[in-house]
Amino acid sequence: MRWYFFLAYFFGGAFLVNAIPHFVQGVSGRSFPTPFASPPGEGQSSPVVNVVWGTANALAGYFLVTRVGEFHIRSIPDAVVAGVGGLVMAIMLSRAFGQLYAKTGVRSDGEGNSPRIMNVVENELKLAEGVATEIKKVITPLKYPDDEWSTTVAAFIDQAFEHNAAIVLLIRSALFGSAFALLRLLVEIVVRGVWIATCATDAQIKTFIEKDEIDPTFGEKAKAIDTTCGIDFFQNLKTKSWTALNSYTHTGILQLGRRFTGYKLIPSYTDGEKIEVIRTGTTMLLMIVRPFLARHGHNNEAVQIDEIGKRWVASSKNP
Repeated sequence: MRWYFFLAYFFGGAFLVNAIPHFVQGVSGRSFPTPFASPPGEGQSSPVVNVVWGTANALAGYFLVTRVGEFHIRSIPDAVVAGVGGLVMAIMLSRAFGQLYAKTGVRSDGEGNSPRIMNVVENELKLAEGVATEIKKVITPLKYPDDEWSTTVAAFIDQAFEHNAAIVLLIRSALFGSAFALLRLLVEIVVRGVWIATCATDAQIKTFIEKDEIDPTFGEKAKAIDTTCGIDFFQNLKTKSWTALNSYTHTGILQLGRRFTGYKLIPSYTDGEKIEVIRTGTTMLLMIVRPFLARHGHNNEAVQIDEIGKRWVASSKNP
């Protein structure tokens, strides 16, 4: 037998083994890395892409094994060479995906197409999604006037929900830097929305709508909200978190420093930091919705928002 027959059987076995994870993940409806993802071999490709890629590998393996020379399954040399090719590919795959999941902290699970964080962070993500869903169930059936004040705050609320959903999606997709960068925008949306809901005069609202301008600074809005509502939250948030939020959003040293693990360009955001971002986002939703409901006289619903918040806090402490 010619030497290149054995070479074909070796690579045929490798292609057949490589077909297995892609085809299985694809037909199971799960995303999985392929050479066509971004970045190649690390990003997640859709289930359809994985089915196609798995099938292509299987066909390549089939032709290499059955159409080159005369492969006999009972021939020990033929079977050993193909088996070694498959074994080498299996070891390479196990090492490559092991390193990938160690770096990103994600894997594809059986609940959908998205990669999911397989630790306490995933529990926080589910809690955050649950809170958002509960809040929407409270506020969606209610009727609101269509005056400029109400529609403006409603738009802020809607945008806040979208940003929060994006943060959850980004963290679940292991795009932690983008999630951290988005948090400041969510905080600013809420501060603006709550300030308009509780502090802004008609003239200030009109200026904002007509000129897209809000005169008070972030700190002044935070102070006004706390004074009007009798709380000590937004000023404290600014004092403790604003510098960090800006650093993440504007790609400062806090953001850049977490692009490395030791000397390697591997993200190093900790689970504690991810959880803090998730919880801050959920808190923002609760903080912007309640004053809007109270201003419109939906006091019972405002109390329901308080109860949702209490249940969420209890669940966060006892996952």
